[in-house]
Amino acid sequence: MQDAEAATHTLEELKALGVILALDDFDTGYSSLRYLQQFPLDAIKIAKPFVDTVAGGPERSVLARAIVDLGKTFGLEVVAEGIERPEQLAALRELGCGFGQGYLLGRPSEAPAVGRLLRPRAPARAGATVRLVEAG
Repeated sequence: MQDAEAATHTLEELKALGVILALDDFDTGYSSLRYLQQFPLDAIKIAKPFVDTVAGGPERSVLARAIVDLGKTFGLEVVAEGIERPEQLAALRELGCGFGQGYLLGRPSEAPAVGRLLRPRAPARAGATVRLVEAG
């Protein structure tokens, strides 16, 4: 990142407006780890390659577990992206990952459809979080 100081300032201004900031495609690389300390984040999103292997047992989910634990250590919400199979969802829940996105949970939608989906469930207060859960 060329101007981290300016980026940090802009992100802090967005947070002051109530915007929730998430680091997308989080992995175990140096830049991702550095951003945890440098930027005023609210959440990290586990990169899809880690989600793809999470249901393969403890030896295959070790990095996803480490990312979830790291996020919790920093006081961040953890979002898994690219959840496509029920086994992945179950494994991520077991790891303590509280949020997810992917085709299993819902397909991409146009803005009017999202509005219709959220309107009946709209939280009473501004800035509330809508948590995705599996039906049933």
